[in-house]
Amino acid sequence: MKNSIIEYLNKTESAVKKIFEAYYSYFQFHNNNSRPVFTIFTKVGTPEYKHEYDLWFAQHENNIYLFIDKDNELASQIFAMHTLCGTILQFAYWGIDKYSKNSIYPKEWSEICNKEKKAIKFYIGKEIEGLPIGWIIYAGRNQAMHYDRELRGFNRAIFNKLKYEYSSYFDKSYYNESFDLDKKKGIPLGGNILNKLGWVNYELYKADMVAMLSD
Repeated sequence: MKNSIIEYLNKTESAVKKIFEAYYSYFQFHNNNSRPVFTIFTKVGTPEYKHEYDLWFAQHENNIYLFIDKDNELASQIFAMHTLCGTILQFAYWGIDKYSKNSIYPKEWSEICNKEKKAIKFYIGKEIEGLPIGWIIYAGRNQAMHYDRELRGFNRAIFNKLKYEYSSYFDKSYYNESFDLDKKKGIPLGGNILNKLGWVNYELYKADMVAMLSD
């Protein structure tokens, strides 16, 4: 176990767990309460629709305004939440940087990898949107840590791929503004990267780290 990814995860477990807990504490109210939803099949704009809506609103007014307040409160913490997520990506980055022995990468990325040689060892892990998660972690960490700078080269190439999500149901890709570096200038995007990785808790983070670095 000495000098292994398991040892690294054990040493950093308490810190990363606390960061996950802190991040999801922001959503505690929304996770524990049901948002009022108005549902009616009457045509919008008719007197019947307005009558039913007014009745519903009167019954749920307190909860409606409570959710508006909580939504605004959550929105005001977006920067802080993304920063926390960037810290999780930093821990993942450190682990891969220390223990990855990978030296291969696709030929079509040769030119850009030759300019960003450090990214080569991050070409590991399962694929999401045609990218190994090691590369998503690498670019995501760099953006989160340097959100006040303009990312170029390899990092921008990764985000350019992430901003088009493939739908197997419709067999086409759709634009996702969450990864558009030009529209998210000056904002850390750690939370968006964590969502893309599916890391909703420490256990999923650990499972991917072990799967990438156990060989």
